Amino acid sequence: MKLQAKGVFVVLEIQTNTKSANGILMPDAKDERIGKITSVGNNVPEEYTVGSTVKYKQYNSGEEIEENGKKYLVLPDEEILFEIKED
Repeated sequence: MKLQAKGVFVVLEIQTNTKSANGILMPDAKDERIGKITSVGNNVPEEYTVGSTVKYKQYNSGEEIEENGKKYLVLPDEEILFEIKED
């Protein structure tokens, strides 16, 4: 099943393991709040694209969904704080 965002919502695949600057795999950290955009609604600004890695608000109005062993978060686009880009 594929989750398709509608309106002003985005679907993020929650990143449970992140890498440090040295490439060390870090364990699941609740306060990281990092996700990869898998779907954007039709009223979301073009700056948010599928595949982008973003950080989102700690206290958000999103809905967590677990599908095929992966965790997703559906939330309004205004709750994304910034995009994380590799150097």
